[in-house]
Amino acid sequence: MTKQSTLFGSGYSRHYCEKYPQKTRGHFFQDRFHSVHINNDDQLRTVFVYIHTNPIAVIMPNWKDQGVKNYRQALNFLSSQYRWSSYWDYLGRSNFSAVTNRDFLLAVMGGNVNCQQAVNDWLNHKVDLVKFKILDLPID
Repeated sequence: MTKQSTLFGSGYSRHYCEKYPQKTRGHFFQDRFHSVHINNDDQLRTVFVYIHTNPIAVIMPNWKDQGVKNYRQALNFLSSQYRWSSYWDYLGRSNFSAVTNRDFLLAVMGGNVNCQQAVNDWLNHKVDLVKFKILDLPID
């Protein structure tokens, strides 16, 4: 690594941390990757939903924390607009079928309909999150 590239890296991280202090903690490039051993089918189903709902952030930033404000828009985006995922293949529509091998995961999920239902249920839960944030209950 050259001195210029080292300076660029530290300069950029300092600039970013100063511009967005609420978004930073610790080292600038920390927590970039996490791996978790999947111990059972329930965890695998959860990971399936997590991976296939991540693209919603393209149209609804911070939706995982703030909830889904428009359920139909989120579903439509995943099932008919966002093509850069294997989700369509799990719904039974060919998208990346030559790239993915879905037999095992489809068996664990219980087929195409259950893949879609798992995603729909999670998004519906995230709609409820928005409703609960509207409630303003006193702590006292």
